[in-house]
Amino acid sequence: MDALETLDREVRLEELALQAVERELVLIRRTGRPDIVRLHQLLDYARNFEDRAHREKEEDHLFVHIKEHGNPASRFQLDEMARELEKEARLIRVLSEAAGEFKLNVPGTVDPIRDALRDYHDCMRTRIHKEHSYLLPLLRRSLTDEEKGRLEEEFQAVDQGNGGPDAIGKYEKILKQAAG
Repeated sequence: MDALETLDREVRLEELALQAVERELVLIRRTGRPDIVRLHQLLDYARNFEDRAHREKEEDHLFVHIKEHGNPASRFQLDEMARELEKEARLIRVLSEAAGEFKLNVPGTVDPIRDALRDYHDCMRTRIHKEHSYLLPLLRRSLTDEEKGRLEEEFQAVDQGNGGPDAIGKYEKILKQAAG
């Protein structure tokens, strides 16, 4: 597997997470309550994979490579994507806090959960679109086989520090179930 195949797989994982968030929003709209188990599964994925492993691969490896070899327009796009990743991380912190309060039966916590999920959904959808329409095509056009191999080695090192190489498989299973 090379770096692009790894990224494709991770983007598909993000799409599963997006479906799971949509399912959770429908449930809240229908019942007025989240599924706390599914919500914690989403938070586990968001904190431990999306915000750590995937973000590290993008910001610390891919974006650096593209900025070194790209044009000024690509730098603008990458800076925008980095801001979106940071916004997603803030929303996950808000969601995590609200979920903890919900679990403790603190009144009024469903609205903050719903709002954070909706904002996270919108942010993720925008970023996934940019990954499909901009980032992955740019990488397919510009990376040499040698660069793909080097990036894949860097990605494997990131995975070793963030749950190991089986983390993607673990979250695929969880998110497929959560997405319904």
